[in-house]
Amino acid sequence: ADESYEFTEYEIKEMTHDLGTSARNTFNLLENLLEWSQMDSGLTEFKPQKLGLMNMVTDCINVVSEQARGKGIAIHVKIATGHEVLADKNMLQTVIRNLLSNAIKFTPKGGRVTISAKPAENNRMVISVKDTGIGMSDQIRNNLFNISANTKRPGTEGEKSTGLGLLLCKEFVEKNGGEIRIESEQNQGTIFSFTIPSTGQKGNEKAHLNAEFAEKSVGNINNLKILIAEDDDISAKLIHMMVKGFSREVFEAKTGRDAVHICLVNPDIDLVMMDIAMPFMDGYEATRQIRQFNQKVIIIAQTTFVFSADRENAFEAGCNDYITKPFGKEALIELIKKHIKK
Repeated sequence: ADESYEFTEYEIKEMTHDLGTSARNTFNLLENLLEWSQMDSGLTEFKPQKLGLMNMVTDCINVVSEQARGKGIAIHVKIATGHEVLADKNMLQTVIRNLLSNAIKFTPKGGRVTISAKPAENNRMVISVKDTGIGMSDQIRNNLFNISANTKRPGTEGEKSTGLGLLLCKEFVEKNGGEIRIESEQNQGTIFSFTIPSTGQKGNEKAHLNAEFAEKSVGNINNLKILIAEDDDISAKLIHMMVKGFSREVFEAKTGRDAVHICLVNPDIDLVMMDIAMPFMDGYEATRQIRQFNQKVIIIAQTTFVFSADRENAFEAGCNDYITKPFGKEALIELIKKHIKK
């Protein structure tokens, strides 16, 4: 008998997702083991330098953004522009990346992770990563940095944990002359805070956007909240890859109706990539309805524009601009920069 088995499209997607997750877990483990080994052997060179904190945090968020998106977790940043710290760049990146990844791991779907920073006495900066996750018991918290204690546990979606990441964080924070502390209760979330030397440079406190994200200066398109309205999965995935480096949160809609609903419940969306040819409600009508309650969001129509009238229809509906398929990342970035000026 023929015992061959043909996998369904759903099963292939599930296996691909699981393989990707496994590969990321293995990579993170090997990366932490390598850094731990190098430090323990005295091979990790300590090079403190002046670093812009917001740039550091943005780089780290980009690394964990896919992990957060997969669980629908929003990452909020409360860091004033201009804050500078004195630290080893690689060590500080490892600490921030591990704390963010850990917070996402132990936060249920739809939760929130907030990273913030504020100046302290004696030219110090306190950096905190707060989550709305499952928290931890006193026993786990008290033994978290004890290498001989078994405090590892799976994340809220079964994500594996080795416990090495937090041990590495403690070592690197102390190497930079700081201290790390934990505040947590079961089912009440967790706050990891650590101190790091700063330059004493004062940040621009008015640079906060909605008290959550640092200011987007003219031409700077970091930290955007984006909706991709596109019914073609491949096109949506390509756009998602293009905007990954400068987005803080990305929503996806396959119909015009869904696009309108997402904009209605998320009034702080910065940009909508609006496909014109969508089922149930096309991009023109979706744009008209969005404009009834949101005049500020930037809406870029994406279409093949077979007829020149399509351009006029896009502007009449309320789109700010249009881009012709297929388009590249550079063209998209230049178009977004043209309109995102905050």
